[in-house]
Amino acid sequence: MKIDLGQTLAILANLAVVAGIIFLVVQIREDRAYAIVENTVIVGQGLADWYIEVAHDETRADILMRGSNDFEALAPFEQYQFDLLMRSLIIEVEMGRIARNFGVSPTGSGAQGESLFLTGNYRRLLDLPGTQAWWAQADRRAIPHGAIIYIDDYLGLEYSGANR
Repeated sequence: MKIDLGQTLAILANLAVVAGIIFLVVQIREDRAYAIVENTVIVGQGLADWYIEVAHDETRADILMRGSNDFEALAPFEQYQFDLLMRSLIIEVEMGRIARNFGVSPTGSGAQGESLFLTGNYRRLLDLPGTQAWWAQADRRAIPHGAIIYIDDYLGLEYSGANR
């Protein structure tokens, strides 16, 4: 039996290509796993920073507490501050929801597969009458479309549209 050197080299080259593809698949899976952890940490840290900022700033904490209970009782400037606080929280949470939708954040057993770190204080704020009064009159511009749908759905409202 005579071995053809050209065919042997071609077979070895094909095996090397297959091995390279397998290596790339393994590498991509490892990179994706790292991205999941990294993005989860970034989003989680953003939410933690938001809560820390509010907790360590008496003015913000006071406005958030009073506004979430009775938005209408706030002075106009305080209503504006409450609006900014809620918008910043909504954007932080929406970043986490987007990351989860793209598979770069772990999902938990929350409602509708919601990541567990996106529930808790955020939903408690949405349950309060002042926050609901704010949402009923909030300008929807600059609030992510997905967040509007999510909040309307959570509050049992029909989709209110992007602008108000």
